[in-house]
Amino acid sequence: MSERKPIAASALSLVGGIFILIAGFLIMAVGSLMPLLGGLMGAVGAFGVLCGVFVILGASMMYNRPEQHVTWSIIVIIFSILSWFGALGGWFIGFTLGLIGGILGLIWKPTARPPTPPPPPALPSIRVCTNCGREISPSAKFCPHCGKPIPE
Repeated sequence: MSERKPIAASALSLVGGIFILIAGFLIMAVGSLMPLLGGLMGAVGAFGVLCGVFVILGASMMYNRPEQHVTWSIIVIIFSILSWFGALGGWFIGFTLGLIGGILGLIWKPTARPPTPPPPPALPSIRVCTNCGREISPSAKFCPHCGKPIPE
């Protein structure tokens, strides 16, 4: 089976984006419980959620539009790095998976289809003279052996 989509790259990026997204939501939840730093932590967590969404989007687009794999891989890598500032890199797991998935997406090359072999040449039909029974050329009008006319 030939690989037409960057499956491993998009799967790793997708899982990494999920980790980043969850970490961002947790930071927002913890921030809502803190009276003094709640607003700041909420904003930081929201940025982490945004990073997770962009990593997931990049993973999805990398899979669905493999001809644009380089663009979406770069987006995955950038937002995986930025996730350190909003989601602590998705507990390092999301960052690592996003980075590996993005790099795999950058270097992915679709496998070429094997060339379709040309159809075999048509074999000339073998004709036999109805008078003498010997083989004759398919284009012969007369038998070269007995001289009898060959019907079409």
